Parts: sequence; C-alpha cells; structure tokens
Amino acid sequence: MTKVKLRMKPISGNRQSLYLDFYPPIPNPDTGKLTRREYLGLHLFEKAKTPFDKETETLVQNIRAKRQIEIQNEQYGFLSSNDQNTNFINYFRELADKHKQRNRE
Repeated sequence: MTKVKLRMKPISGNRQSLYLDFYPPIPNPDTGKLTRREYLGLHLFEKAKTPFDKETETLVQNIRAKRQIEIQNEQYGFLSSNDQNTNFINYFRELADKHKQRNRE
C-alpha cells in the first residue's frame, strides 16, 4: 500500500517548501508517468512561528490525509477494475487527441 508523507525542502528566504512524498510511486493522472512528489505551493518560515504557519501546517496535514484516502480508494490516477475492461483502441485515440491538443497550445 502506498504511504503519503509530508516533507519539507529548504528554499530561499529562510523558508521551507512543503510537498507530499508517495512511496511506492503512483501514476500521475495527467501523464501516466510514475511520480513520488506533489508540491503543494505552500511554504513555512524556518525560524518565526506565526499563527498563519500553524494554520498552514493544519491545512497541509488535512491535504495529506485526503491524498492517503484517495489512494486507498483508487481515486488518484489508478486504473479501476472498470477502466481495465475498456477498449484499447478508444483509449489510445483519446490519448492521441490529448497529445495533439497539447502540441497545438
């Protein structure tokens, strides 16, 4: 079973970037490639602890718990048993269409 951990990475300005670490890696819902990290776009200051930092920590813990539940319920990029029975040709055409749209943008 995949575990979700909250990790911090030092960045400029005496801050720490917050991200989720998945082990073992999970497939990215958009690209299908295996990924271990999801950056949350949130950060904390290393030294000063403000009430805002405590709210951010609570928010991040809630996001981590939500991701863990999504993974356990196979709702985060995993193929469900229904998806495994779909027609490969139709699936491949959908992927090709998405690829063409990305290249046009």
